[in-house]
Amino acid sequence: MKKEKLVISIVIVISFLSISGCIEETSNDGNSSDNKKPNTVYVDANGSADFSSIQDAINNVADGDIIFVRNGIYNEVLKINKTINLIGENKHETIINFNRDVAGILKSTVLISADNCVLKEFKINSGELNENNQGIKVTSSNNVISDNIIIFGDDGINLDEGSKNNNVTRNSFSNSTKAIYLYYSEYNNISKNNFTSSSYYSIYAYGSGYNSIFNNNFSNTSNCVRLTGSDDNHVFGNNFINNAGGVLLCCGSKNNVVFYNNFIENHNFQASVGETLINQWNNESVGNYWDDYTEKYQNTTQENGIWQTPYEISSSSNKDMFPLVKPINI
Repeated sequence: MKKEKLVISIVIVISFLSISGCIEETSNDGNSSDNKKPNTVYVDANGSADFSSIQDAINNVADGDIIFVRNGIYNEVLKINKTINLIGENKHETIINFNRDVAGILKSTVLISADNCVLKEFKINSGELNENNQGIKVTSSNNVISDNIIIFGDDGINLDEGSKNNNVTRNSFSNSTKAIYLYYSEYNNISKNNFTSSSYYSIYAYGSGYNSIFNNNFSNTSNCVRLTGSDDNHVFGNNFINNAGGVLLCCGSKNNVVFYNNFIENHNFQASVGETLINQWNNESVGNYWDDYTEKYQNTTQENGIWQTPYEISSSSNKDMFPLVKPINI
């Protein structure tokens, strides 16, 4: 094992994170397709602005406009069917509660059906813990969902069939069954989020490929990431700390790459593979940190920060070839 190889590999990882970070920070500037200067309207629950209802504001603006929502409690169900920037004043005090009285058959607090939208700085509550509701449902592409607090519901965010290239970043999720559910959804970036208290899996991907899950923190939750029939995803740079389970690849999932993560004190399993399909648990020369490594391999040696005995996930075809001696800083 050459030190130079490890250094080069880590530089590659950092470069990838930096590039991905540039992607995720990219958002709409509020300009419509004809470069019309965006109009900004204001919403205040107390009636001292252009609108007292967020949905009324959405209904009355044009593509490319900006809606700024002042602190307050808004008992609404939102349908975002045009390209807008919807921005709250403060995610702790700008609160959207699921309104059963107006929801009808809609089971989402916020439905985003238009492309290129921005939704940020809200606390979004989709109802009681056991209700089959969704905080945010996305049926479109190229949206940015950032800096929100998303609580309760079956899905915190549902990235539905055909949606792609969405950026979900810097959100906090708690008390949902699945914090993020991807259903046949591809090329999304899920980064810098905090996940706690999911009762099933914090991120569940079904038939979804080419997604990047990176720089997230999973703690005090049930299980962290499950890929079901999902190929070619990348899971890297995450903290999986003090959970029931870490990462599960199953049900035909293959060609996924899981590397440069911390797996610490996950009580039922650190990582698992449902079958012998090939997935990769390291990049060219950097794997993951496993806090139970020395319990499993007591007579191994290390070189340049890499244990010399591979860490077996659940079969001989799924091994971390370059397990890290020390945890990474995320």
